[in-house]
Amino acid sequence: MLLHAVVMLAILSVFAPSAFSDAPLTQGFEDGAPAWSETGMWHVQANPETISVIPAIDQLVDLPDSGQLPAAFQGVRAAWFGEAATGTYCGADFATINQPPGGDCISTQDQSGQLTSPPFSLAGRSAAFLTFHAWWEVEGLRSGLTDLMQVQYSTDGGTVWSTAATLDPFDLNFDDSHDSRMSGGWQTYKVDISKAAGAANVRVRFVFDSVDRFRNGFRGLLVDGVGVVDPAGAPASEPGGSGTFTDAEPVLSVTGAELVQAPDGSWEVHFTVEASHPVAHPVDFDWTVLGQAGEQAASGHGTLAPGQTRVDISVPVSGSDSPYTASLSSAGGAVIDATASSAVTAPVTALATAPVPASPGLPPTGPPGPGVVGNPVFKTSFGLGTVSGTVLYRVPGGKYVPLTGAVTLPLGSVVDATKGHALIAVQSDAQGTVQTVEVWEGKAGIFQSGKPAVAELRLAGGNFSRCGKSSRTRARASGSPTIRRLWATGKGRFRTKGRYASATVRGTYWMTADLCSATRVTVKKGIVAVADFRRHRTVNVRAGHSVTISALRTGRYRNRRGNNPPRLS
Repeated sequence: MLLHAVVMLAILSVFAPSAFSDAPLTQGFEDGAPAWSETGMWHVQANPETISVIPAIDQLVDLPDSGQLPAAFQGVRAAWFGEAATGTYCGADFATINQPPGGDCISTQDQSGQLTSPPFSLAGRSAAFLTFHAWWEVEGLRSGLTDLMQVQYSTDGGTVWSTAATLDPFDLNFDDSHDSRMSGGWQTYKVDISKAAGAANVRVRFVFDSVDRFRNGFRGLLVDGVGVVDPAGAPASEPGGSGTFTDAEPVLSVTGAELVQAPDGSWEVHFTVEASHPVAHPVDFDWTVLGQAGEQAASGHGTLAPGQTRVDISVPVSGSDSPYTASLSSAGGAVIDATASSAVTAPVTALATAPVPASPGLPPTGPPGPGVVGNPVFKTSFGLGTVSGTVLYRVPGGKYVPLTGAVTLPLGSVVDATKGHALIAVQSDAQGTVQTVEVWEGKAGIFQSGKPAVAELRLAGGNFSRCGKSSRTRARASGSPTIRRLWATGKGRFRTKGRYASATVRGTYWMTADLCSATRVTVKKGIVAVADFRRHRTVNVRAGHSVTISALRTGRYRNRRGNNPPRLS
């Protein structure tokens, strides 16, 4: 167990690039190992767990399990001696010859091959070890005589090879209830290659040789997480090496963090996540933006696609709790650049812009006051704060009260921003990502539902008694002054809802108004998807336009049914 722990520590250390000043001698096969050479059935296999022994061969052999290959030891790729076409090393042409029942699959030829590293230097070293993980299943009847698995090394670039170790299961107690021997899961190996120490042109290779054509219907050999370490388990590197042996995980860092104010007065934290070098597999990470007091302002998950080395991230914030700090955590397929902590931080400072009083129908031009968003809980509550003027609110079943500071209210509460500007904050997902929207010149009940969750601002209040009762009267009244309305600006998953239509946005500046028998949506910035409740259709409205959705199906609105869209202006 102690040896196993030491080897595991060595493997983990090999994959920490920050420990090297030169090219680390590692290979995880996530980059496809382009500098390695392959013969026979050796290849880099993605998602091996999706491959199983095919039924035609499964009926010829007696396997101890379902015949599925294991997942890669790390990442999603591993080197494999075997064929995806059959899930074995019997050969895809096995059906061209007679296969007797219980014959464990006879091949048309001996199956052998080598997986060979590019040359690397061990000059100046007195000892070295090759560490790796392996999973294997081979013939069980003639252990040590057929289906040989070896680790070899060369000190002259590949002309002469010496065997450093064999993986053949000489010492296993063969369970003759099955036809094969298995490694019993991924095993960790540490092979002494000290006889190659001091040489400047070293190669290593993994060799598989079935020796004969018989009993080849098994899953073969998988190798992953290859590295070179010294006798103490410290990872080795190649001074001035080209890195062709290397598949080291990239180092992630945060750069270019800044707090930016948009023309509509909203605030965003912008930052970039950079990787030290491209790799052939996706890299995942979590990010968090904290305010000055250490409270979380926003969080989320990011991904670098294969070959991508940077991604720009923007997140809405209140702008009042600066300076902010952007940090990374929980990286997958990479390590985080950190010296004294688990996360790297980059502070961002607010612009020195004094708040400007907002005018009716226009968004504010300055940041809201401190602590404006409260502490919203996903699909449970929302935060409310005052940007300017007077804001009222009432909880379900309660009365309107003035807002004097940041509060957290249950969903279903109503916000009255007819005489002021209010900032509403919600958690948009279960990971705690906070998004905000600013509203004014109206009242709205706040709700949140759906997958993905959308915060819905339902227009409230308004005196509809002036509209009359007949359809003709309501039709005439649809062109009358607005009964109620709500202006809003924000970025995220928000929707405003009137009597006959709703407007869904991801980041824009818009107004929703209820007339007697119609709902009108006006867009100042961005694009809004307006859903017509009566006609069950959606129209996209761009900046500078508006759409009027009527409840009536007769008169002036008759031609808006079918293929005719609602009237845009």
